Amino acid sequence: MISVTSIPYDNSSSFMRGPALAPDAIRAAFHSDSSNYFTESGVDLKNHSGWVDSGDISP
Repeated sequence: MISVTSIPYDNSSSFMRGPALAPDAIRAAFHSDSSNYFTESGVDLKNHSGWVDSGDISP
């Protein structure tokens, strides 16, 4: 089982803020209509029980 967990955090950024927005942007891109859920070996990640998005945790 693979669990993806994100930490929306950018308080330590030395220049600009924005990395904290990445987890939501990555999820939006993954679930976009232009996404292809199949791996090169033909595994369908959208309906695969081997991974789960565990959401965000507080920094």
